[in-house]
Amino acid sequence: MRDSSVPSESVESTMAGQTPIAVTVKQAARLLGTNDKQIRRGIYARELPVVRFGNSYSIAVDDLRAWFNRKKATL
Repeated sequence: MRDSSVPSESVESTMAGQTPIAVTVKQAARLLGTNDKQIRRGIYARELPVVRFGNSYSIAVDDLRAWFNRKKATL
């Protein structure tokens, strides 16, 4: 069952219908309808777990959903 709180159409379309396990900061921002600065704030505050590859970050989709749901619950 897919969690509908994070739409994934734009990322899935680039993955030929397969759900990715991780996305970039820019893709995460697009999925949540925000900008990459907000995603980076979550990373720098250590609220959003990431994997670092060189100079870029990779965010697990499950971690992004969990972070989004935690943020949603605090408002």
